[in-house]
Amino acid sequence: MISTELAADQIYLVSRKWSEDPALLDDFYNACIDSLGDPKLKDMINSVSRSIDIYRPSKFWIFYATYHALQIEIWGIANFKRTVNNGYFNWTDSGTIANHIHYIKRDLGQTEHRLNSRKASWKLEDKPAKFNDKHWKEYAELLCLLFDYSSKHDSHKLFSLVEESSFGNPVGVTYNNHYVTQDICNSILDVNFILENTNIVTSNPLRIMELGAGHGRIMHTILKAFSHMQVIIVDIPPALYVSQWYLTNTFPELKSFNFREFLNYSEIKTEFESSSISFLTPEQIELIPNNSIDLFINISSLHEMTPVQINNWFNQIGRVTNGWFYTKQFKKYPNLIDNLIIREEDYPVHPEWKEKVRRTNPIFQEFFEVVYKI
Repeated sequence: MISTELAADQIYLVSRKWSEDPALLDDFYNACIDSLGDPKLKDMINSVSRSIDIYRPSKFWIFYATYHALQIEIWGIANFKRTVNNGYFNWTDSGTIANHIHYIKRDLGQTEHRLNSRKASWKLEDKPAKFNDKHWKEYAELLCLLFDYSSKHDSHKLFSLVEESSFGNPVGVTYNNHYVTQDICNSILDVNFILENTNIVTSNPLRIMELGAGHGRIMHTILKAFSHMQVIIVDIPPALYVSQWYLTNTFPELKSFNFREFLNYSEIKTEFESSSISFLTPEQIELIPNNSIDLFINISSLHEMTPVQINNWFNQIGRVTNGWFYTKQFKKYPNLIDNLIIREEDYPVHPEWKEKVRRTNPIFQEFFEVVYKI
């Protein structure tokens, strides 16, 4: 078995040379996948590998997908919130933590006395092995501030309905009688922003699709708050594998349409439309009917694709969505593995889409977020 430390270096080096000899990456990628022990994960990865080029992962995501698959193999799916989740929307580096703390403090406008009072109220859980004491204290301060900030902006009172799931072994602190993580706070903020800027009626049984859901944090929040919704995740493995494991374990009472290969929509129509949670690979989006999605979500993954793939996804989003599209992406993202820079103005927004709101994210200032009416 390859260690993840060695694998990360080797996958990166090989992926950088892909343009010179594509077989280098394919051979190394196949060797890594062959070393996996979970047949379900292998089936997902092999299915995506057979996709046509426009749906095959970019070099960027071949690198990360392979690395994340090896993390799952070594440390187990039950610990994913301490491994692969750090490659999703969960920030652990000191520089990013310091920036987020700065912007949250500026919004909350709290005095040093109140900050000291907060520190005294912390009940710290077991810190990750990679955190030293100083880093852990900074991270814990971020979580407490993030909880205060997301509570202040929780206009739909989602914290009364949603709590962090213990599945995946999360990293958090107990604060104000809540187990606080970045995932739960950021999801509360994202879902509130969507609800505030659309005319979505939460009592209606809506169909919501998310492309690139990570481990499914947004859909977890939506289902906890509004269990009558139907959610559909479109992703590549191992993220699709992680979200399927996570949401089906968290909501065992809900019917799920788990990943499988199918050739046309009629094969799966009855089961798919009666399921509360569904899992698809990217290529399967072409089999989903027109105008069948009420809300489409993508957070921090479109910028990791090639321009041709981004254009195709905007076409697919416009085709399947009859309602709203929420997206949050880096304003400028250098993809060094694919030798690309994706900027905010590069996204091929259809002229008929109506932009409801656009802003710089208050905490993540490197990100813009937009809500479109389609």
